Amino acid sequence: MQLLFLLSSSSSIIIVFITLMLLTILYYMEYSVPNNTKSIENYLEKYVEGENVKLLDMKKIDNYYPILFKFNKNTLAEATLEKGINGRLKIAGTHYAEEDKITSTGFGTNKAQYQVILGKNPGNIKTVILTDGINVYPPKYKTTIDNYLFYIHEIPVNNNHLKSIFIDLNGNQISKPEISRTGRSSSIANEEFILHFFILISAMLILLKVNLKR
Repeated sequence: MQLLFLLSSSSSIIIVFITLMLLTILYYMEYSVPNNTKSIENYLEKYVEGENVKLLDMKKIDNYYPILFKFNKNTLAEATLEKGINGRLKIAGTHYAEEDKITSTGFGTNKAQYQVILGKNPGNIKTVILTDGINVYPPKYKTTIDNYLFYIHEIPVNNNHLKSIFIDLNGNQISKPEISRTGRSSSIANEEFILHFFILISAMLILLKVNLKR
């Protein structure tokens, strides 16, 4: 009886150990992108299924890296990379800017909410500020590179009534360009999560079946 108990306990320990190993492997598969420009560009080419990916700008906010990039020569896009405990990155979400339009989207960390404004600069935009009519939110990060805008504003959580104000090179408010508001796409990330989850469940079922036969 004691021998059976020891065997059962030993099997349970082995199952727990293998489960932890599988979870570690899945984590490293999820956070797999080295934190350097070339590796990020190579991964983005697979993610967006495009060519000639060029990383234009990259910011760091907590454990997140909002990036601006273009591919297929002229398609502008934005993505947010999340850093794992292994020091590597995964794509948390991305979306494409509409041609010749200023595009607005957003993302959140566990500390704050952010709104991202990107697109082609018509040449006279110096900065963009957000306001709810009472408070003003200047950009926390801003870049104009290769005639593209990339502004990141820290905003109140669940505030969907912010107005964008565009300021020209002389400090005057100008007519607001057409803004396209878009959600974030993370379909490939979701597919990878489902695949990894399926692998883990399959492995657990196999281990359980083997253990029951003993």
